[in-house]
Amino acid sequence: DSGLISVENALEEAAFSTARGLIRNAGGDAELLSVYYGEDAKKENAEALLARLQQDFPGIEAELFYGGQPVYPYILSVE
Repeated sequence: DSGLISVENALEEAAFSTARGLIRNAGGDAELLSVYYGEDAKKENAEALLARLQQDFPGIEAELFYGGQPVYPYILSVE
């Protein structure tokens, strides 16, 4: 609801930046980050994204799932 979170040239950089914004917007209440990668995202890139998120946010459990969704390479959920 607060507008655009991220604009990046690289897909995984945009996903990382968006996840960081979602976690910060959670105001310290974030406990779980779920990353769903779609049919246009490469598994190895999704795994590297997850590893980076786990490194930068060690207090938040992060999970990776193949969602297989078309159109959206990544869907991110913060709980």
